Amino acid sequence: MLAAILGFSLLLQIITIYLSLKLISITKWKSAWLLLALGIVTMGIRRAMIFSGLLTGDLIDMPAVSYELIGLIGSALMLGGVVFVKPIFLSIVNKEREQRELAKKLQDAFLEIKTLSGMIPICASCKKIRDDKGCWHQIEVYVRDHSDAEFTHGLCPDCAKKLYGEFHKA
Repeated sequence: MLAAILGFSLLLQIITIYLSLKLISITKWKSAWLLLALGIVTMGIRRAMIFSGLLTGDLIDMPAVSYELIGLIGSALMLGGVVFVKPIFLSIVNKEREQRELAKKLQDAFLEIKTLSGMIPICASCKKIRDDKGCWHQIEVYVRDHSDAEFTHGLCPDCAKKLYGEFHKA
């Protein structure tokens, strides 16, 4: 009975150590999970020594079954804690990734809004636009340089009639 308790407790501790080390890649908390794993390793060494002595017959003092049963329960609880905490950390990591993606989308949207808004000084006569440095630019050049818009040229019917009068077809 004692050998089964010790063997099962060691198995639970090995699984807990493995899962704790896997959590390093999820949480990036190397020190915390290494310390937990090392603590479990030291508990496992004690159990392994007792288990080995029990199997070889070299055990001088027989441990009480009740103490090893409490150790088994502790091993099961540690494993349960690591198993149940993993989804919480995965959820946090996913939420952080979603938050970064949303922040990037928001930043991109802000940049787009920034280029398309504001007061633009324009000449009432020639329609040139004054930039922040006081230089005047053709409206097409200014809009092209400050947005994703591109221009193509044509003539509206009023201007075509005004410029080409008799050659313009109505």
